[in-house]
Order: sequence, then structure tokens, then C-alpha cells
Amino acid sequence: MIHKEQEIITIEIQDNGGDPVIPPGARVFCSEDIPVSDGDYILVKRKDDAPLVRLYTIRSDGAILLKSMNRNADSYVTTSSGLKNTGYYVVLRSEYNFVASKRLMPGLLARAEAIANGQEVPPLPPQTPAVQENTVPGGESELLTFDEALAALKVRRTKMYALLRSGALNAVKIGKLWRIERSAIKEYLDSIKSGN
Repeated sequence: MIHKEQEIITIEIQDNGGDPVIPPGARVFCSEDIPVSDGDYILVKRKDDAPLVRLYTIRSDGAILLKSMNRNADSYVTTSSGLKNTGYYVVLRSEYNFVASKRLMPGLLARAEAIANGQEVPPLPPQTPAVQENTVPGGESELLTFDEALAALKVRRTKMYALLRSGALNAVKIGKLWRIERSAIKEYLDSIKSGN
């Protein structure tokens, strides 16, 4: 069953590839209108079958690994163009919020949940002004994914990997995933401005 409220879609999961994080039978809220980032859970569309649930990770060679969290389901390697051709939804909420929900317009998730539960739909909050293009918004200790940090610095992937591997940009690796604090991006930009 799919129900759409603006850019939020409600889907009941049939695939076991996300189990135990997203088990079969779970109801998820997702979107096909927000960009995917490293570490997001996605539902890969298929022609006549239920979507596959996979963890989206970007490998060091640039390929995309759609990783199953269940050893009884297959993982897949694809490219960004291959994934776009197939189509996908980014998972925003199941029993708890996923990282991708932070990239959604405030209040939209609550509206979709109210509609799905037959409750009164809350109004959307007023829009906040856009962040200036060259600033790093948010709390200083907020962890960013590789792609979020890449977007904040506006550099190419190869440059980003070079910064991380050299230690010029302080980061931590959790398994195979890079996580970068916003404060590390600010420190790096400040060091460039001061010529260090």
C-alpha cells in the first residue's frame, strides 16, 4: 500500500533486506523528492514487485553498494545513473527517525503521519530563511555524512578523500563510513583563510 502526502510516501515493507532495522511488515514514511546520502536506507523501486530495502553506501571506488542488513537477502553494487534509472525512495521514518528526515521540510513528516493515522493534519510551520551559501549551518558538534560534508565544502569527491586521508579535515570512520563534525569543516576553512 502506498499513500502520498506531498513528497512523503507511506509504504508497508515486504522485503527482508533491512531486517532487523526495518523488518517486513513495518510501515515507513519515505520520499522520492529528497536526495540520497551515504548511510541512508532506501527502497529500490522494481517494476511489478515490492521495493527492496537496502542501506545506501558509497564505496571508495565511487560505486554504490546497496547493502542488505539480512544475510538471507542479497546486496547489490550499482552506479548513481543505474539507481536513478531504477528509481528509489529515501526512508525518513519507521519506528524512529532516520538521518534523512533531517533533510525534509520541518513539519512535513508529522503531517504525513497524521494522515496515515486518520488524525487531524497539523499546519506546516512558517519557513525559516535560507542559510547563506558559504556558511556551515547547524550545531558545531553535528555529525555529517561524507556527502553532506562534500556539499558543505563544495569540492570534488577525490579532493574530499584526500582531505580525510591526510588528516587535513578531522573526521572519524565508523566501519567504512566517514563522519565529519561541522566544527571540523569550520576549522579547516579557517585554517585555509589564515594560510596555515
